[in-house]
Amino acid sequence: MRKKIIFLGLILLSFGILYLTGCAPDLSVTNWNAPDKDRALANPNDVEKLAGGAFRQWWLSQTNYYSCAWALSTMADEITSSWGNAGMKDLSSEPRKAYDNTSSYGYRYVNYNPWRYNYRALSAVNDVLGQINKGMKIIVDGEDHTVMVTAW
Repeated sequence: MRKKIIFLGLILLSFGILYLTGCAPDLSVTNWNAPDKDRALANPNDVEKLAGGAFRQWWLSQTNYYSCAWALSTMADEITSSWGNAGMKDLSSEPRKAYDNTSSYGYRYVNYNPWRYNYRALSAVNDVLGQINKGMKIIVDGEDHTVMVTAW
């Protein structure tokens, strides 16, 4: 009986120590690897690179294999395809079938990716134009690229 009481006391003491030392009162930690928007867009070179990345995202939304370019080209009878790649056969067969708008459709990226890439590009372009409208000049190697970046 005495061994049981000692064993139970040790277990309660262990849980008590874990309870008092295991719960830190303040668990907030500063993440120095995740800069805020102002720090990330403070350098004109970084803003220019962001604009270039936005242009790439827009370009991918139009021309990438996983965009809707191939499916739309076969739907318009601009090109032909006898394979099911990139939804070409499903979407260009005649008479037209209803579009399979389920999450399990194998070629759902044909409809999904243009939105995804274009929204990425739009978000980046809004950040770039916001910095330019605040008065930032994009000067690289002594040349003013602000007009070019704005045109992008």
